[in-house]
This record gives sequence, structure tokens and C-alpha cells, in this order.
Amino acid sequence: MSSDWNPPGKERCRFLLLLLLPILLPILLPLASCDTVPSLRYGVDCNRKNPQHFEQYSHPKGKKEHATKEEVEVIVLDSDEDDHPRTKRSRAGEEHAGPSSKVPRKEGARAAPSMEEDEKLARMLQEEELRGLAASGAARNGRREFVADGRGFWLFHTDGIEEPGNEQAVRLRDVVQGDVLWAIFTNYMVQERWLLSEIALLSSIPRVVFMYPFLSSLASPPSSSSIVRYAPPTPQYGVHHSKVMLLGYNTGVRVVVMTANHIHGDHYDMTDALWAQDFPLKGEGEERSEFEDDLVSYFQATQWKGTTLPCGSKLDAQYLRRYSFKNARAKIVASVPGRHQGEKMHMWGHMKMRRILSRETFDPLFNKCPMVWQCTSIGSLSEKWIEEFTSSLCEGKNTEGKNIGRPEEPPHFIWPTMEEVRTSSKGYTMGESIPGFSKNVHKPFLLKMFCRWSSGSSDPQLRRRAMPHIKTWLRFSPSSSPSSPTRVAWILLGSHNLSGAAWGRLEKNASQISITSYEFSVLLLPSLLHNDSGQGGGNISSHYHPARG
Repeated sequence: MSSDWNPPGKERCRFLLLLLLPILLPILLPLASCDTVPSLRYGVDCNRKNPQHFEQYSHPKGKKEHATKEEVEVIVLDSDEDDHPRTKRSRAGEEHAGPSSKVPRKEGARAAPSMEEDEKLARMLQEEELRGLAASGAARNGRREFVADGRGFWLFHTDGIEEPGNEQAVRLRDVVQGDVLWAIFTNYMVQERWLLSEIALLSSIPRVVFMYPFLSSLASPPSSSSIVRYAPPTPQYGVHHSKVMLLGYNTGVRVVVMTANHIHGDHYDMTDALWAQDFPLKGEGEERSEFEDDLVSYFQATQWKGTTLPCGSKLDAQYLRRYSFKNARAKIVASVPGRHQGEKMHMWGHMKMRRILSRETFDPLFNKCPMVWQCTSIGSLSEKWIEEFTSSLCEGKNTEGKNIGRPEEPPHFIWPTMEEVRTSSKGYTMGESIPGFSKNVHKPFLLKMFCRWSSGSSDPQLRRRAMPHIKTWLRFSPSSSPSSPTRVAWILLGSHNLSGAAWGRLEKNASQISITSYEFSVLLLPSLLHNDSGQGGGNISSHYHPARG
């Protein structure tokens, strides 16, 4: 959050992200379930310093509507670590696994005499699984069901906005549905008791793995033999910031990538989103895919040794190789701590983004097209690093074999102003989730990029007052006329904020990349959405369709 400003020459692009949201979101698959449960309302005086604080104390409404202006520096600038948005805590922790549950599990098995029959069976199994999920989370009150087909992303339901803004939104309990046999929840901040109350199904899942950094600070964690906890090791100032859920079923696995911490405030007070896709079991003899290798490599990098499922199987990174990810509608862009050299340098951070985009072919209309950055934390950056990072995001060739090039103007960096935070649904306390030291934010090379979060005249998603915790990065070709739609070359959604700790810094004459934190995002490309033209950069909105029913 920064003081109110009005950057010159930005009138045309000031409200870019919210103007693009109608293209990217409103045609997305609608909501499955709209069950209502009593929700905790945190007191406005609480600044949410301790992730476990909210598991121990209730937070009734106070009298003060907003923090005073003098309190804002404390609220917003409470951490000196690049990717430490809301708290300074010990990151040490151990895995605590209780005795295995005796809930039996029937192992799924598949065999296919031919590739054609195998693909047909895979589709049938996935559709059967989706029908089962739809039956357990059927549409209510006129809302449609949640479908995890990877074709776009969903906004989370947000309190404090007009109801039409939530008609195509989703809650966590809509995502975790059906006969889940095991689940992995990775995140930065987790309120376990809130999560167990938010997702009633969670307590009946035979094995649940929580992977997050603050285990040593748990005062009284929920006691359950089905819950396993693990804190990935991190270097100094590094954090485990990834926000991924894996849900295992008899017939496949659901992969969910989010921007929200597993805490009430992120899910109900701010603007957050998720991407999800279901994947079937592998067919006999099916080869590995890039998505599979990236997913397995990430969990291997956390050094998690796995856990035993009630059926006796070992759930670990290699266990994920039993699923078919060949039809993934996104690419994984992840970060893991370390200094990565050689081929591994291109597996992580912005160098992974560079490699993916360099292999894509885009329509010439994307030559030198604009770029949008939108995140909720700014690290200590240099102009040299911004150039390095921008170079990775500008990769890609057009149909003539030429690089589509850098934008003709600086990237449009969407960052809320102090006034936007002050007038948000929760006032200045929302600034705590948008950390940016003045010395990091007020740099000349950044100031010329800034655009506001909200629009003075248009608010299609009704989230002007719901401050962003969402993180999105994209390139697009602006609409040239009312009949010419805005077209998106690519869009990235996930946990990455703007910092070298998250994206990595090139070292030793660009022979290695140094990364401090764990991050996980997905890159959506039209080429993965079965674009009819066979090229990247189609009209992404044309690939969205209403859910069944």
C-alpha cells in the first residue's frame, strides 16, 4: 500500500486488471454449493500478527471502524523480509503423525488394450468422478456446480460485497467434495481449527497432510490420528509460501492452486482466486508428462518423506506418478530454495517462465503488447533485477518466428493506494496483507508503473472495496473497437509476489539462479485450452462455458 498518487500518462490503463476481469472471470464455471454456516467476524482492532491467535480467541466486533492514520505505518510495514507478508515466526517444525486410521481403501486399477480405449476410459473415469462430486455438491439456490476442468480460474466468495459479485464465486467447501481418500494442504498461514470448521468433510478424510512453516508455534493443534504436519526447511528469510491442495480419489486426483492463505480473513474479506483441474489414473504404459515431472519435483524439493495411507500405500512425491497429467490445461511455474545451475536453473522461478514462453507461438497482434503485474507484496528490488525479470516475461515468438518483444511502455503494476485501503470493507487493517516498505515502493522505476486497484466508473466484479490478496500476471492485446475483443496471450495465477526471493535472482554471469522461498503458480496458455487456431493468444473467454445443470 502506498500513499495516494496519480501517475502521469496512466489514465488509459489505470484500472486495467478490473477491466480485464469481465473477460477472464464472469464466464467462468459457476458455483456448486451455497451452504451457509455461521462465520466468525474478527474484531477490527486485531492486526492478525499470529496465525494461531485466531484459533484460540474469538474476535467480536469493536467500535473503531478504521485504524488511525498514525497506526498505518505499523499495520503495513511490520516486516523487513521480502516474502514475509504478515508475520515474523520461527520456521522450524517436525512432522507429527498419529497412528494410521483403519479406514479401508479400495485401490483403483486400470488397464487398456489400446491407446484409443485408454483415452476413452480416462475420459469416462474423469467424467464419472465429476458426476459423483456434483452429486455430493449439487447446485442449490439457483447456483451452478463447481467443476475443476482447468479452463480458467475462480474468484473466492467475499463477504461485504453485493451478492451479484459472488454469483460465480466459490468457497473452499465447494472445492473439497466427494469421497476424498487423502488430502495435502500446503500454505504459508493455516488456521487449522477454522479450516476444519469451514470444510466439514475434512474431519472424515482418512489422511490429511498439512504442509506449512509455523508448526513450532502451534499452541493446541487439533488432535486427530488422520492429520500429519510437516514444515519444509527454508534458508534464512525464506518462507514456504506456496498455496496448493491435492485431493486424492479412487479414480484420480484434483490439483488446486490458490492465492489465499488458509485463514478466514483471506477467504472472506479479500479478493482471492483458485485454479483447479481433475486428473484420472494413468493408463497402462502411459509416459510421464511435463506437468507430472514439475509437480513431483516440487514435492521432492520440500524434502517431505511422505506418510503411510490407511490402505498401507506410501503417499509421497513419487505416489503422484500414478496419475495422468498429460491433458493439463496449465503449466506449473514453481520456486524452491537453493542455487540452481545447469538444466535445473530452468526448472524454477522466472527462468522456468522464460523457458515456457520461449517455446510458445503467439499471434503477431501480441507484438510489443502490454503487460500487467498484480501482486500484494513488494521486496527490495533493483532496476537491474526488474530488467532481468521483465526479460523472462517477454519471451515468446510470433508466427513469423520473431520475438514478440518488450511492451512499448512499462508494465502496468496494480497496487492499491492508501485511500483505497482506507475505504475498503475492513479499512486500514487490510493494508497488513499488502506489505510494502516505503523504501521499496517509492522507487522511480516502480512509480512509473503503478496503477490503481479500483475503477472510478466500472466495478464489474463488485470488488472495489475487497482489497486484493490475489496475484495475477498477464500479457494482452487491447480491444481496438467495441466489436474487437481484448485478447490475452497468457495469464499466471498463484503465490508469487514481486521479489527476488520468490522469482529468483541470476548470479555468476547468469549461470545460476538463487531462490529463497517456495512458491507455486500456474500459467494458463490458450495453446493448452485447445484453441481452434492452434496458436497461442486466442480469445481465452471463448473457451469458457457454463457448468452442467
